[in-house]
Amino acid sequence: MRIATLTLIGIVFLPFAQAEDTLMTWPAYPKQGALAFDAIGGSGNFTFQIARRDGKAGAEVHKNWTYVFAAQAGEATIAYGGEVDNLRERDKAVDDGEFRGTGLSGAKTQKVLPGEVVMIPAGLPYQIIIEPGKVFNFFVVKMQKK
Repeated sequence: MRIATLTLIGIVFLPFAQAEDTLMTWPAYPKQGALAFDAIGGSGNFTFQIARRDGKAGAEVHKNWTYVFAAQAGEATIAYGGEVDNLRERDKAVDDGEFRGTGLSGAKTQKVLPGEVVMIPAGLPYQIIIEPGKVFNFFVVKMQKK
């Protein structure tokens, strides 16, 4: 699984190589907080983020973006599908097609561990759940739906 993760990351970053002697690095443990991320690049219909979660966040739906998470450290449970509780749309001027809620009803769950890769298709409700006292660090590739 780690080879697949490294291959995916290599393929994604290959077009951004500026020169043979250029190396770009980012820390595995970025900002602290229940939901912290750094956008680190991308253009056009995709972007990259390094993210950290250390608490339960609400449910999300991204109508126009598919997300791929590569787990780096810690563990999380991804709840997906079902219905979003207290669904609300975010400001269209900032996040068109982005919805949030307080949780999911009738969702399935999947534990995610370091080295694993998860794809969340555009339009699929999901919620990242972190056990109290735990941290989840992950690399994100966001791809815009065509």
